[in-house]
Amino acid sequence: MPNENINMENGWDVPSGETDNAPFIGGVNVPTQATFVIAAGAANISEITITIKDGHGEIITSSNGPLNVWRSDDATGIGLASAGASGTVIVKPGGFGSTFGVGVGGQSVALLARSDGNVVLEITDTNKATIFVAVQSSFGGPVLVTRQLVGGDYG
Repeated sequence: MPNENINMENGWDVPSGETDNAPFIGGVNVPTQATFVIAAGAANISEITITIKDGHGEIITSSNGPLNVWRSDDATGIGLASAGASGTVIVKPGGFGSTFGVGVGGQSVALLARSDGNVVLEITDTNKATIFVAVQSSFGGPVLVTRQLVGGDYG
């Protein structure tokens, strides 16, 4: 029997009364888009500001659970980078988001965005690897990928 409190919009479940911020999975607004701003930080550091957005291109400012972020050699985000960063892959210290957990070989991190929908990822790598950064909501949805980072993207 269908749940009468759930509407469908573009194949996604949308709680009753909610139409502006689809898609939802289990009542949670799921990121389907992101913008990335990549900048050189301090020595050997690249900073990636990630702004998460919903299916309508609106910034998600509500709690939407952890985002899984990883370094990849692939432009579609398939797999981890062949070599790990020489340093850390973390949320930039000082109120730029929260680290929820650290994954395989320092190549991935689960993080929480701030209430404004932004998080700043900090990658320290003396090798200044040419990699992509992939992001996906822990609730599912598409894998979102940055452009390829190059040497000039690291301080």
